[in-house]
Amino acid sequence: MPTSWGGGPLQEIGAKAFANKVAELTEGRVKVQVFPSGTLTKGLEVRSAVAKGVAEAGHTWMGYDWGKDKTTVLFGGFAGSMDTERMLHWIYEGGGLKLWRDYNEERFGVVSFPCFARTAEAFLHSRKPIRSLADLKGLKFRTAGAWLAISKGLGAAPVTMPGGEVYATLERGAIDATEWGTL
Repeated sequence: MPTSWGGGPLQEIGAKAFANKVAELTEGRVKVQVFPSGTLTKGLEVRSAVAKGVAEAGHTWMGYDWGKDKTTVLFGGFAGSMDTERMLHWIYEGGGLKLWRDYNEERFGVVSFPCFARTAEAFLHSRKPIRSLADLKGLKFRTAGAWLAISKGLGAAPVTMPGGEVYATLERGAIDATEWGTL
């Protein structure tokens, strides 16, 4: 199971917890091997790797498909979207799960289900102070999903990369800031 994560983010813990639960529920008959981002496939191509048969399962975030199909924002969250509790209610009680599964089956030929939810993240971690919207001008900002369009509209220079690449890229100074909430 390739993931979009690597190096300790909360989502990686969720992927490993899923693998452990599968082993527990099948009394060890089914074992899921978790591969960090970049091992079996690029972090932004996990779903495609599953669809192509490179892997039997994948652990990613639907918001990474914003560039391919903006409707994924419904399942991946966006600025001003539902918090975790409301998202879970919509998925499990409001018909969201059926939409999610139908979308992934029709569009990518994969079976999809939620296996990890997390709270909303802090807006920004930056190498330099951001005190006003003017400070966003030209800021090399790692983000994904709907924040790409929002931050660009605010004057930033947004880039997308999977969570597993954020730490090293920020450390090297290749980006100025990130909204990645697990720093």
